[in-house]
This record gives sequence, C-alpha cells and structure tokens, in this order.
Amino acid sequence: MPRRRKPTEPSATPATGPTLGATPDTQALPPRVLIVSTARVLRDLVSAHLDEAGGKTDHAAGPEEARARLEDAGPYDVIMIQSGLAGAEELAAETTERRPGVSVVLLGETPRLDDAVAALRCGAVDVLSPRLKREEFIARTAAACIKARRGRAREERVERLRRLCRQLQSARVEMSRHIESLCGDLAGAYRDLNDRMNDVALATEFGSLIRRELDIESLLRTALEFVLTKSGPTNAAIFLPASSGDFSLGAYVNYDGPKEAAEMLLDHLASSLAPRFEGEKEVRVLRGREDLDAVLGDDADWIGDSTLVAVPCRQDEDCLAVMVLFRDQKQAFPDELKPMLSLIADLFARQLSRVIHVHHRHLPPSKWGDAWGPSRDTDDGFPDIDLAA
Repeated sequence: MPRRRKPTEPSATPATGPTLGATPDTQALPPRVLIVSTARVLRDLVSAHLDEAGGKTDHAAGPEEARARLEDAGPYDVIMIQSGLAGAEELAAETTERRPGVSVVLLGETPRLDDAVAALRCGAVDVLSPRLKREEFIARTAAACIKARRGRAREERVERLRRLCRQLQSARVEMSRHIESLCGDLAGAYRDLNDRMNDVALATEFGSLIRRELDIESLLRTALEFVLTKSGPTNAAIFLPASSGDFSLGAYVNYDGPKEAAEMLLDHLASSLAPRFEGEKEVRVLRGREDLDAVLGDDADWIGDSTLVAVPCRQDEDCLAVMVLFRDQKQAFPDELKPMLSLIADLFARQLSRVIHVHHRHLPPSKWGDAWGPSRDTDDGFPDIDLAA
C-alpha cells in the first residue's frame, strides 16, 4: 500500500501591521507628514503611529510656523491640523487651494458632525482621531498620501502639457511667419507671372497690328492709335530723325491744344524736346512744371503745367524715333503705362527698322546699311535716312 503523506504544517510568518509605503503610489519614497498642533501629547501620539509605519513627520506649533515649513522644507504628502486650533480652517483652505499635491487631514479627539462639516468646507480629505486603532489610522493616512501623490502627479502632467502648449504656440507663431512669408512670395510670383502674361498679350496684340504695316505713315498711325487705347485721350506725337541731325514731326494727335497752333507747337518740340531724349535708354516721365523746367528749361513754357512721357524707340544703339505723350497734370498717366510703353517702343523700333530695310533694299549697302546692325561699309552704324513722313 502506498504510504500516506503527512500534511505539511503551514510555515509561520511574523504578523506585521500596515505601513505607509505598502502601495505603488508612494513611489518608493517615505511619505512626509506635517503635524500642526499645540498639544505635545497629540503630536507625540500621531508621530509614534506614523514613524512606526515608515513615515517621516515634522511638527509645527501653529499656522504661521506651518506655512513657513511648507515654503522651506520641500513637498509634504499630508498636513494634519488639530481641529479647533486658531486659524486651522484658514490654513486648511489655503493649503487645499494653493497646494493640490498636499492632502489636508483634521485631527480631533472625538470627531463630531461639526468637524466633518468643517472638513468638507475647507477641503480636508478626512477627519482622524489619534485614538483610532493603529491599523485604521495608518490605513486612512496612507489613503490620504495616495490621494496627495496622485494630485501632485496630475499637476506635473498639467504643467508638462502647459509647457508643450507654450512650445506649440511658439512653433505656431513661427510657422505663421513662414506661411506669411511664403504667401507674400507666392503673391509676388503671381504678380510677376501676371505681368509677364500681360506683356506677352500686349506684345502679341501690338505685334500682330504693326507686323503687316510696311508703309511708314500707316505704321506711325497704327502705333499712335494703339498707344491711345492704353493711355486714354492725350496729346501724342512721334518724332523721326532727319538727315540733318535734327528731328521732324512724323505723326501726331492733338487732344486739347488749339487746332491752329498744334502744328507750330509740335514742330518746335521736334527741334527742342526730341533731341534731349535721343540718348535716353528708358522711358522718362516728367510730372509737373518743376520736372519740365529741370529737363527742358525755357522750352517747358510750350507745354505748360503738364505731365509728359518721353519714349525713345531704339534698335540696337540707334534711336529711330522719339514718342512723346503729354496732357494736363490733373489727368496723370497711370503707373502701369510706363512698362507698356517700354515694350511698345521695342516692338515699334523693330518694325520701323524692318520698314527701312524693305524700302531701301534696292540701294547698295553703303547707302542704307544693314537694317539689323552696323553697316558693312561704314563705321557709323545705322544709316542716316530722313524718316519724316
């Protein structure tokens, strides 16, 4: 028969009471408790319970000393305040409001209903009597410690979230600046692209009009009509270089000048104004009498208080024509007209050069030169031909 095994006796383990460090919430640090009481017997009794359970206790004789310890001695888990002590409820309420990581417990010899109401009013988490059984006293103190440390951990998380929010806000502001800069760049690029598209449209429109014009008079008339569609009503003239070195009137539009004096005025401008802009490389805008006097001197009297735009039409290094627009200063030319006229001048000079080439192709090169560059037989560049119509 198989032997019976004797039942083993359970091993005896020493009984131990509850401790303040028995739960994971205490984070392996001994709980710190501040006891605020004027009764030395009460302080000693509570300290004995807590020290035996693994806690660390400090004492304060009143609210002012307790406030100083809370400021200077580092974080506490629980502050135990003697019920009925002068200023006890104010200290409890202040601690609850300003220090969410500290649990407030009221101590009373025999807690009554009034003590419980006072505890609720000032935010205390419990009301304890030092005469409770040690196990219950330690267990309820441990619960207060856990609540305090959870509150402190929550506050730390909130503070981390606040720091992250500040960092995100800073990053958002920086990103907004970059986006604003990019939007500005995109807007500028769009304006440039729009201007280029407008230039292409203008060049296509004007080029298609003048490309079929092989007669100088028709070319001048077509060019002036097109310029007027862009500038609005204005006095306008095109001056052409003559073989004598002067300029003569090629075509004109009289907008608001006296009819009988228009040709005299424009003939005078041909001899005085056009030569002044023959060497210019870009469109010039003269606004008002001060600018006109600075450039034209006494000849500005012929134009009066006007806004004038002078447009040299150049092919390579040669000035083939000078286009002039002027009208009363109160009707100033729009800013966008200047780049338009610059483009029109280039296309007009190119077509004018082509017309010269066609009209004088029967002459030897020594007479009219190469319309697209310097003469092969002379060093003078573009041929000296009277273009006045």
